Amino acid sequence: FRALNLTLSTLQSTGRSDAKKVVIIVSADEPSDSCDFPSQALYATSTMVYSLAITTGLTDSTATKMCGGRAGNIVRVATWTALSTFSATTVTDKIDCQPPPTPSGCDRAFHFGTGVHATFAGGMTTGLAPLNSTVTLSCNGPIFIPIPSLMLNGSCIYDPVTFNFVWKIQSSGPYCKIDPKFGCPRNLSTAIFGPGSVVEYSTGSTVIKKPTNTGTGSSCSLSAVDLAFVVDQSGSIQASNWPKVIKFLKDFTDQLTIGTASTESQVGCVKFNQEGELEFHLNDYTTATTLKDELDLSYDGGYTNIEDGLFVAINEVFDSAEGDRPDVPNVIILLTDGKDDSDCESMYNLAQSKNIDILAIGIGDGVDKEQLKKCVGGDESKIFTVDNFDGLDELTTSICTNITKSSNATEVAPVGTNITITCQGPAYVKNDNADDGFYTCEFIDPDRFEWSGLDPEDPADEPFCKLVETQGCPRNITAILFGDGAKITYSDGKTDPTVLVELGGTVKITCDGPAYTVDREGPSAILRCLVDNGEYYWLGLDSHYDFSEAFCKLDETLGCPSNITSLFGDHVDFHFNVPGGIIKHFLALNTTVDISCMGPAYYGGSFTITCEIVDGDYEWKDIDEAINGVDCKLNTTFGCPSDIKNWFDEDVVSIHFDFDGIIGDFFDEGVIGEIGCLGPVYFGASFQITCKVIEGHYEWEGLDIAKNITCERNITFGCPSDIKSWFDIDIVSIHFDFDGEIGDFFDEGVTAEIGCLGPVYFGASLTITCKVIEGHYEWEGLDEAKNITCERNTTFGCPSDIKNWFDMDGAFIHFDFDGEIGDFFDEGVTAEIGCMGPLYFGASFTITCKVIEGHYEWFGLDEAKNITCERNNTSGCPSDIKNWFDMDGAFIHFDFDGEIGDFFDEGVTAEIGCMGPVYFGASFTITCKVIEGHFEWFGLDEAKNITCERNTTFGCPSDIKNWFDEDGAFIHFDFDGEIGDFFDEGVSAEIGCLGPAYIGAHFTITCKVIDGHYEWFGLDEAVNGTHCELDENVGCSRNISEEIFGAGAVVKFSDNGVGDVCDEGVDMIVSCDGPKFIPVNGTASVSFTCTMDGKGGYVWFGLAEAEADFPFCECACYCPAL
Repeated sequence: FRALNLTLSTLQSTGRSDAKKVVIIVSADEPSDSCDFPSQALYATSTMVYSLAITTGLTDSTATKMCGGRAGNIVRVATWTALSTFSATTVTDKIDCQPPPTPSGCDRAFHFGTGVHATFAGGMTTGLAPLNSTVTLSCNGPIFIPIPSLMLNGSCIYDPVTFNFVWKIQSSGPYCKIDPKFGCPRNLSTAIFGPGSVVEYSTGSTVIKKPTNTGTGSSCSLSAVDLAFVVDQSGSIQASNWPKVIKFLKDFTDQLTIGTASTESQVGCVKFNQEGELEFHLNDYTTATTLKDELDLSYDGGYTNIEDGLFVAINEVFDSAEGDRPDVPNVIILLTDGKDDSDCESMYNLAQSKNIDILAIGIGDGVDKEQLKKCVGGDESKIFTVDNFDGLDELTTSICTNITKSSNATEVAPVGTNITITCQGPAYVKNDNADDGFYTCEFIDPDRFEWSGLDPEDPADEPFCKLVETQGCPRNITAILFGDGAKITYSDGKTDPTVLVELGGTVKITCDGPAYTVDREGPSAILRCLVDNGEYYWLGLDSHYDFSEAFCKLDETLGCPSNITSLFGDHVDFHFNVPGGIIKHFLALNTTVDISCMGPAYYGGSFTITCEIVDGDYEWKDIDEAINGVDCKLNTTFGCPSDIKNWFDEDVVSIHFDFDGIIGDFFDEGVIGEIGCLGPVYFGASFQITCKVIEGHYEWEGLDIAKNITCERNITFGCPSDIKSWFDIDIVSIHFDFDGEIGDFFDEGVTAEIGCLGPVYFGASLTITCKVIEGHYEWEGLDEAKNITCERNTTFGCPSDIKNWFDMDGAFIHFDFDGEIGDFFDEGVTAEIGCMGPLYFGASFTITCKVIEGHYEWFGLDEAKNITCERNNTSGCPSDIKNWFDMDGAFIHFDFDGEIGDFFDEGVTAEIGCMGPVYFGASFTITCKVIEGHFEWFGLDEAKNITCERNTTFGCPSDIKNWFDEDGAFIHFDFDGEIGDFFDEGVSAEIGCLGPAYIGAHFTITCKVIDGHYEWFGLDEAVNGTHCELDENVGCSRNISEEIFGAGAVVKFSDNGVGDVCDEGVDMIVSCDGPKFIPVNGTASVSFTCTMDGKGGYVWFGLAEAEADFPFCECACYCPAL
């Protein structure tokens, strides 16, 4: 145990800080004392402990304790003889491979006592402090002050008795005590504990006095004050006016005696534009000369933010650490010529919480006086305005004088002060539920003072005292004392003259109006029941009022109110019987009003009311009976007329009532009618009308507008022409009585004949007609026609279907027959059999329908069956069909491998479609066919209607970086919006090298549509031509001046190079020029690495973030001890 403790102290005193600390214990026996605590202490100081155990005399358990609980640090040697051949590397290998343990130390969270602030070496505030590190104790001012003659310095030591790291302080605590200037607010009074309470303090109070004017005559010279100027420097001030502002600040400072004594004043200053800026603290300049020199402030311009200027002053100027004194009044003088939307009211409340008074100066007509009122808490006496900056000279004395009037005085009771609450008799006695009425001022950690036993939010739950219930003021104030029209009102609402009025109760004398008004000064008289020396009396009864004449007089200019319509229900009619029909706010005495229901829609009772005076007030006689009796009801025997069709052209207009029942002659209130055009044949605007009662009459609201409805005929459709599917087309014929070209629809009046295909089929025939029925086109008679029945006539005719008898390409059959061709032809009909020209050529034949042996036969058919047709190979389908497609984005692709000439042969196909992916739409396939002896593109008519739309969902890809495998290359798109996956046609991009680090050629590529595809035009050239090389003449600047790191900083570079720039990877090391300068934060040096920032520029990595902690060094100057 002792050996390890000696080792610990030896290593602490003589060990090197830059070397590992190692202890090797060589032992063969069990020790007689414990060694685990000192070995753990060694580990706490970052010392590694190893046990070289010889023979088995030392157990593994003990050896482990020697190593601080680390069994892996045990090395065993079997015998003493074996020790001579033992390799030391067995231990040194463990030492080399094992990192030093984390050191332990004293807890920085240690509580040194109430009001004590600990400052640890190195500036850290949390965690463990290393062995031998120092701590300096101070008191949390201004509340706590040091106890004289105590030494408040200490250090972290290891206590071998308790095996702990502890703080050793030169003097024993407590170290701080409460300054007697601080204590509980001396604000407990009758207002808190209730009427009749008396508050007595056991001690006097500490008072922060108001500043006083020690000047003579019209001059002003202030006593001690802590003052902050908050000065507007926004652009509206203008540089030409700034010297006038500075002159005012210096002139006002001349009214003060500058210094730090209790009778002297201190000044701080804040400028503000869009943000507040601290110029100096209260204790920065403590002589008049240095202070006035610092008031030569610079002018920056900018915007106006009054709130931020006040915030900086309240929180940074009035800080006890920066000179704010607890026993001196705090004052802010705000100077501005503008206005803004900032929250001045919250700044006033914040200032009040720190006992700071605010005065405001407004210059010119640009200030907002209402905003300044919020800055000063609504007290206009604290606002000073001048027309221009020249007027500031006139304000120095008036503001100086105002400070002596407006600054608040604060009284406090020292800790230990007692207060006692009693009741003022004989009118008051202690409340049964009240506590003992004794409280003591106590300090509540960390910075609050409270009266023990009192809730600071609600000091008294109920009054401490109560009135003696058997006493009070006599209830002897009556209307007789004040004359006709006087009205007496007791605050407690009681009228029994034998009941006394409680303390604080009042009696109010008013006039019983509006017929009576006050006939003397003042609108009313109020007497209050008070207690004086335990006696109740009516305050004001004897000395304030003269009862020799009446208090009230009758006001003949008033009358009964005319606004009585709101007292009645809906649908009531009023007739005021007044001269000339002019209705005023008040109607004269004896005026009558006839009240009845709005007819004819409503019916009910009728009444007449009269204006009279009742008990000194103008009232409508019988108005209550009229309100209850008029009772207007809806007359349901009629309403809005339902027959309104004759007001419209009913052939084209539709009227639909939103009504589910049976429609009669009238509709009730609220029914809606929709007026529109009979669709789909007619179209136009639609209107809505509503049945309403207007001034006692039913009316269709909106009808006048609806009468102007205009309907137009829809000529885009009619009765459908495609009705064949409704019949068996093989046996039924449909003939439209229409000369023009038949489209999809027929107009009104067109007829169609439905019959059987004769002569093969026979049956009835019907006629249908296109008509408009309720706004729709319909075939009248179609349902009946659908039932047509046709029978087959199987007794005659040569068959017309003879094509299959000719197995020959190019052969045609033409019947010499003018009528409709059915299944059979009658006798005498001829047919020509030949070759379809011009594609085919050959012989031709004529066959005739004859009756042979009772049968119809084609005469000459057998010969004609041998017809031979040869192909004409000199023509085909034309290849030049592009001009038939007037459409951007359309393409034509022929399925043909050979050279394309003027014509294609039968069977060749062509695909018509949209050039993708830029365009999309339907696609078509046309085929070269021979149709009736002619080459034709089959499907071409349908393909001509192709429509191609532009595909806006993609374009040229934005992700093209991987095409440039080149360090230093950049891509910049000439595009303002958000970049997605693709760019549209016309967008360009610049390809080049990131400068200044890289140099190389630049290219511009453009998004274009080429053969239906989006392509970057010029991309191949850019990919092949972009070669970026590092410019060896650029890098990070070596010209790092002292202005960045502060005085005393020494800058070195890891490459020891010269020149203006460094290469990438070079380190810049900053240290202090010792011993005169030392690091501010305890770190010996910091380094920054030259790095490229990804934009082609060189930066010192980490320098921008670290600038907030500069200056890096501080002077190691000190004053020798006196």
